[in-house]
Amino acid sequence: MNRQIKNRYTNEIIVSRKYSSTKIAVEKNKQNLKGAELTGANLTGVILTRANLTGVILTRANLTGANLTRVILTGAELTGANLTRASLTKANLTGANLTRASLTKANLPGTNLMWANLIGAELLGANLMRAELMRAALTETNLMRANLEGAKLTGANLTDANITGAKLIGADLREANLIRAKLAGVFLIGAELTGANLMWANLEGAELTGANLMRADLEGANLTGANLIDANITGAKLTDTDIREANYSISIMHQINWGELSDELTLELMRHDAEICGNKAMTDWVKGAQCPFSTGNIQRLFCFNEKKELWKPGKTKLHNMELWKALCKEKNIKI
Repeated sequence: MNRQIKNRYTNEIIVSRKYSSTKIAVEKNKQNLKGAELTGANLTGVILTRANLTGVILTRANLTGANLTRVILTGAELTGANLTRASLTKANLTGANLTRASLTKANLPGTNLMWANLIGAELLGANLMRAELMRAALTETNLMRANLEGAKLTGANLTDANITGAKLIGADLREANLIRAKLAGVFLIGAELTGANLMWANLEGAELTGANLMRADLEGANLTGANLIDANITGAKLTDTDIREANYSISIMHQINWGELSDELTLELMRHDAEICGNKAMTDWVKGAQCPFSTGNIQRLFCFNEKKELWKPGKTKLHNMELWKALCKEKNIKI
């Protein structure tokens, strides 16, 4: 049977020979498929290792069990494609469109998915170890039980993604958007989450030992039963967060960004800071002198918005657990 494959851009026929199936036609001409139009093609089990498929259209194509190791799929159109159990080891899918594609248990270690569109894609149990997903769109993507160990997700959009039970050990999620993401039971040991947006995310029972959450926004997040031992939450926001039954030390109150507080608590924390720099230095600062902590030689005890107009020397009233409870109550942090 004559199998014609055309170029999507020029409409030029790039494959025109008698093959028993589209799969064989593709395999035999894998070095000549740039921009090929293969919408809905049945390519189950196809072997296309190292093929150049730049800009190819594989919308709704069946690539179940395909071997796409080191394939170039830059800018490819794979909307609704079935890549279940496909091997895409170290493939290049930069800017590819994989909207609603099925990649259940697909093998993607070291794969380049920078700027890829994976909105609504199915990646249940997929292997994405050390994959590059910087700035990728993963909104509402299913990553349940996926292996993302060492993956790079800097600036990725994971809003409403389901990442339940996934492994993100040592993953890089700096500045990633994880609003309302489902992260229950996820392994984030040693993960990099500096500046990540985790507002209203579900991190119930998450393992965050040694994770870097510096300046992360955890407003409204569910951290019940999570392990925060040795996690760095310097400058992080925890307003309305639930940390009941979580594993942490109350020393984290010296790392949390408390932001705007009541006048009473603001003055209380200013007096705690004065125990470090001295009342005179604080009074001089209020009158226009340099901030006593600006040189970096000494560190503030708390991160909050000071109010110069409130300052007056005096003894601190709250300490340790009393102070922790007062701060949590004001910011509606459930402990």
